[in-house]
Amino acid sequence: MVFSSSTGFTLSTGAKKSPDVSWIKLERWNSLSQEPKEKLAPICTDFVLELMSPSDNLKTLQAKMTEYMEEPGVKLG
Repeated sequence: MVFSSSTGFTLSTGAKKSPDVSWIKLERWNSLSQEPKEKLAPICTDFVLELMSPSDNLKTLQAKMTEYMEEPGVKLG
């Protein structure tokens, strides 16, 4: 499943994130019941992408990506 920035996830730390683009293996997504899928799903993504806009700070974006990559299950960022 591919998700846009309008989809949010709850990380294992409790942090709530909405990456610019992400995907989760279909079998992992389907293992969730319907209710968490409609909210900030408590699942880490397999792939996460954050785009840097001219107004973004590189250090802030790097810290955000580090937080994602420390999540169990994230394969690529």
